[in-house]
Amino acid sequence: MVRRSNTNVEEVPAIPALTDASQNPFYIHPNESATAALVQPLLDGKNYHSWSRSFMKAVIMKNKLRFLNGSCVMPEPFDPTYEPWIRCNNLVLSWLMNSVISTISQSLVYTETASQAWDDLKARFSRTDRVCISSLQRDLYALRQDSLSVTEFFTKLKGIWEELELYRPIPNCSCTFQCVCEAMRNAKKFREEDLVLLFLTGLNDHYGMVRSQILLMDHFPQLNSVFGMIIQHESLNGLDQIEDQTISGSINFARKPSSYGKYPPKTDKLCTYCHKTNHVVENCYKKHGFPPGFRFRDGTVAGSKHNGQASTNCVDAEDQDQEHTSDKRVVAFFSSEEYQALMALLKSNSRSAGESSSSQVNSFSKCFPSSASNDKQGNGFIQWILDNGATDHASRQWYAKLSQFLVTIGYSQKIADPTLFTKSDNSNFTALLVYVDDIVLTGNCLEEITVTKRKLHEAFGIKDIGVLKFFLGLEVAHSEQGITLCQRKYCLDLLSETGNLGCKPSSIPMDPSHRLHHDDSTPHENITEYRALVGKLLYLTSTRPDIAFPVQQLSQFLDAPTSLHFKAAHKVLRYLKGNPGTGLFFPRNSSLQLSGFSDADWGGCPDSRKSITGYCFFIGQSLICWKSKKQLTVSKSSSEAEYRALASATCELQWLNYLLTDLQVQTTKLPTLYCDSQSALHIASNPVFHERTKHIDIDCHIVREKLQAGLMKLSSISGYNQTADIFTKALHPANFHRLFVKLGLLNIFQAST
Repeated sequence: MVRRSNTNVEEVPAIPALTDASQNPFYIHPNESATAALVQPLLDGKNYHSWSRSFMKAVIMKNKLRFLNGSCVMPEPFDPTYEPWIRCNNLVLSWLMNSVISTISQSLVYTETASQAWDDLKARFSRTDRVCISSLQRDLYALRQDSLSVTEFFTKLKGIWEELELYRPIPNCSCTFQCVCEAMRNAKKFREEDLVLLFLTGLNDHYGMVRSQILLMDHFPQLNSVFGMIIQHESLNGLDQIEDQTISGSINFARKPSSYGKYPPKTDKLCTYCHKTNHVVENCYKKHGFPPGFRFRDGTVAGSKHNGQASTNCVDAEDQDQEHTSDKRVVAFFSSEEYQALMALLKSNSRSAGESSSSQVNSFSKCFPSSASNDKQGNGFIQWILDNGATDHASRQWYAKLSQFLVTIGYSQKIADPTLFTKSDNSNFTALLVYVDDIVLTGNCLEEITVTKRKLHEAFGIKDIGVLKFFLGLEVAHSEQGITLCQRKYCLDLLSETGNLGCKPSSIPMDPSHRLHHDDSTPHENITEYRALVGKLLYLTSTRPDIAFPVQQLSQFLDAPTSLHFKAAHKVLRYLKGNPGTGLFFPRNSSLQLSGFSDADWGGCPDSRKSITGYCFFIGQSLICWKSKKQLTVSKSSSEAEYRALASATCELQWLNYLLTDLQVQTTKLPTLYCDSQSALHIASNPVFHERTKHIDIDCHIVREKLQAGLMKLSSISGYNQTADIFTKALHPANFHRLFVKLGLLNIFQAST
């Protein structure tokens, strides 16, 4: 439409004829209400960007965008479209006022046009400030799945990410000619990979396996593909749950309610599998199956086909420390045949393994067809051990039987490590490591490994679990760059048990300004809790050498811990919270040069004034051995303390040399042992015994003998570059992280920044 005047001609955007209802912006459908709120949630001042996008889409769908952006200007009062324009403008303005909270709506009451109200809201709430960006980034990196479903977590994460993208978009290339460097394309690719890493690292622990597989892929998938993989993994767990519920012949347990009430008291425990409270995933019936005798709400009873039961009274160990402990009855349901076989086995428990216990075990196995018994030879060398724990037991007869069998098929047992068996034939080499009933098999000949597994299966009935990924709580990840060893799940479980999953991380594991000693502070109320915590931290040092010294210090106070000692233990947990996935890294391109570092902290123990020995050994860039330990005797000088540490490191180096020889690993050069004490190096290189060195005569003989035999060479190093310093004392953050980098540890679960 064109509006003319006497002086000029002003062109206005054309508006279709009023009769064309489908294209006419003045058309109002009878169902369109002025009191409706077009979008949810309402604008509250903090969600402007997401709200404006949603409101814009809703207005476009109703063909009223021209009234919102001001492209359809108000006509003159004598124009025939004046009244339709007023009606549509007030309708859009009403939608705006109903789509914001009441406090903001009051400021729009006196606005004449919808475009003015729209521009006013944009001017007030669309500002891009650094505080908002910082808040979004903090929410983004702190977001975790926890009790959310995968879909809810994905949606929430993507919403925050897209809102942050509005503030910090990747700029488009403004080159005059066509850009050929693909810098912008790579920047967008890296930005999407960051989002994928945030999504994977924020998932719960039971997605750890599929997460590791995705992170180790050569071609990193896109976000939607990763989301599809996680959903498929979740569906697969659902199928496994159905299969677990259909397994027959297993022994299940059900708790009877205590006499204090019909239902147990509510707790703050949360299951990460079914996302319900009052239990954890290890006790989730939906994952492991409902036990026989479990009564559902509809009155039906699970496992009602059993016609016999045996019961025994027990109290959980975790409830014994409480003031009022309820007598919980654990009921195990068996058939009559199973019950009789179990009673006969218990009566024969005092007999020897070589007598009639073999028949009892066999009869018990027949009653339980799905039992884990694989005694195919029937000679009775396995004796059943019944207790209230979940530990797998293996007697000396079992280990002797396995060792004898491995020798018969060509393996030789090594002296340096009796659990190591090797077999070499020409250029083929195979190594077998045994820990109770778990076996790790490796070598350079796949055919020999296959033959060994077949023979073991024929003799003992083993279960092949494929490529090594999990072993005794250790997580093993393979990639083209190398192999990583970590205990991330174990660490997260420890943090969850101690209630430190939400704590503030610490940059160092121990405060260097406070030395732990036997003080007179308040004794810790629960000594068992402290001992259990330190024991779990000790096992965690298998892959975390960075906490070796703090755990060594905490281990000295197991007899009488105080509140300060318990606080120091929680300091270590706070440090682990910052990097639970850190572990050892063994690069594939590393050299075979063996080197070590030895150090001592003279008089480091404030109670006994004994020194602290610390040493570590590397093969190339890979850390393979370390120790932090208090010396047995008091040293009269720093030279004596350093030399005793040097003697301990020499003994460890001798054992490593034996072990590498058994594994047929040839080092490229003579091993080097670094020490930062010039006096200790002079004593080791001087063949003449002085009067001042007689008190360390034996240690002098050890170091000098190995030095003259060509086992190693000693070299001086500055105290600043002494890697073993991290094993002898608590360090400040700058020095700690400087030496932490030298240990070669890696966290494959950490998102790139």
